[in-house]
Amino acid sequence: MKVLKFFLIVFIFIGLSIGFIIQRNSTLFKKISRGERVNFLVLGTDELKYGRHADTIILVSYEPKTKFFDVLSIPRDTYVGRIKWRRRKLSEVLFLSLRKRKDLSRAVLDFTKRVEKIVSMDIDFYFVVTYEGFKDLIDTIGRIKVYIPFDMDYDDNWGNLHIHFKKGWHNLNGEDALKYIRFRKTALGDKGRIMRQQEFLKLVIKKGLSINTVFKIPDLIEIFKKKFLTNLSIYDMIVILNEARFFDFKNLRFQLLSGEPRILSGKDFLILDEEKKEEMVDVIKNSWRVNWPRPDKRIKIKRIENEKESLIVDVWNATKRSGLAERVSKILRYYGIDVLEWGNWGRNKRYSMVVARTGDLKKAHRIAKILDIKIVKTDIDKTRMVDCSIVLGEDFKFDEEGL
Repeated sequence: MKVLKFFLIVFIFIGLSIGFIIQRNSTLFKKISRGERVNFLVLGTDELKYGRHADTIILVSYEPKTKFFDVLSIPRDTYVGRIKWRRRKLSEVLFLSLRKRKDLSRAVLDFTKRVEKIVSMDIDFYFVVTYEGFKDLIDTIGRIKVYIPFDMDYDDNWGNLHIHFKKGWHNLNGEDALKYIRFRKTALGDKGRIMRQQEFLKLVIKKGLSINTVFKIPDLIEIFKKKFLTNLSIYDMIVILNEARFFDFKNLRFQLLSGEPRILSGKDFLILDEEKKEEMVDVIKNSWRVNWPRPDKRIKIKRIENEKESLIVDVWNATKRSGLAERVSKILRYYGIDVLEWGNWGRNKRYSMVVARTGDLKKAHRIAKILDIKIVKTDIDKTRMVDCSIVLGEDFKFDEEGL
């Protein structure tokens, strides 16, 4: 009994000591304990002999008050203006800075400042993931099972990239996973590639949070030390592991900056839609307003008679009226409409709108007619897995009996 008591005291002492050390040495811990938003920049880079390009650019924003994660993908072809008289893409900024600085850490900081200007947010930490690091990460946590909806065939002899997948289910190891997320030869081009990356990231997170991965943490830490470049300290990483205990997929939102493809000086660029960008950033900044928790299960719908096709929506409250999205979601069930999720939009809007996420305006107009919403628009985003998004603005007149 005395021995057990002794070991218990030692265990408590060690725990308190580690906690004290983390509190003193972790910048991330201090920000989270103050309830401050934390922003991470994740870069996936190639490894060419003459430099590096940012192939994948992701902003991850964490709101500790609601334990909410926003993942914002930024297209690599985003136009950033002229650098030394030449028009440049965002992906080229890292290459140019590295050629000038001769130091990857300093080049990443330059790149981070450029992204901060785009999103109007300060970035606290960064991760740089090389192709080799990504492959090692997947091989360590285990193969990822994905369904590929079409044959993928692409050969780039100069870049030594050869992608060949048949339609169907695949268990991807690190090397094949890298090929899968790099493929972009579809009608959607780079947007399709980014959407595929977002879906794959969800699968990686799910796999990473499984109980089997717990036993691989030492190996993962070793990969991070050798194959990743980051300004996170070991104490910060411990804090991340601790915060991961509270992770819930319902508190995860993916978005993608969009714009207009344009050829300038003979090169393909993406000119960002500034209005959409500002709205997305505002939504991220206001995630502390999100009305969590959402229901554990999506609202169950009983199909009305003669209903020929399913209709799946998400509903967002962009007003100061508490609980509006939930009440409208419940009403929609009587029309045979399946509500995947609901919550606060994160930014007040004057006018309501129905957004066709698959491009099917017929479904969007049906929703608009039911709710008497005047604005219907198309913004294809299959990552949301809904037919339409309903954004309830200040002009929305809610009459529970009338609906």
